[in-house]
Amino acid sequence: MEYLSESERAQQLEVFNATAAPYDQTQTLVSLFEAQVRERPDQVALLFAEERLSYGQLNARANALAHYLRTEYQVGPGVLVALRLARGPQLLVSLLGVLKAGGAYVPLDPDYPAQRLAYILADSQARLVLDEAALTVFDEQAGQYSEQNPVLVNHATDLAYVIYTSGSTGNPKGCMLQ
Repeated sequence: MEYLSESERAQQLEVFNATAAPYDQTQTLVSLFEAQVRERPDQVALLFAEERLSYGQLNARANALAHYLRTEYQVGPGVLVALRLARGPQLLVSLLGVLKAGGAYVPLDPDYPAQRLAYILADSQARLVLDEAALTVFDEQAGQYSEQNPVLVNHATDLAYVIYTSGSTGNPKGCMLQ
């Protein structure tokens, strides 16, 4: 049973759902984030449990990680970095750090079965895995790395992340996104 007239239905589907808007397609997530940092460095960017990070603090942490990843692991365009972290501040810092280094990330749920994680790591050929242990090593050296924005080396058309979904063959399938 239809509750809406044809014109009401068209209005809901076409007028109310008109979300297309022009935007600068040359911008990257990193360049858009850095614009927010410049506009509101002291405003809260991340609130998780009792931890708060301002845009400036989040940016500084991500920048140090980006410099570390470039220096120690040669992360740059086309290089995949797996993020095996629970949701929280470290995940966002790591995600931004990888993108600022120029790489792309592969999110891994720490609760995935070991076999699934092993398959995704092998299939993606990620150069490294950032997990709690790897970030502890980084934290011990973080002061050696600049908190300034690294020179951006990636473009809006570069790979940003690869997400694995359940595949029809029983193995996860990687979907590459710019």
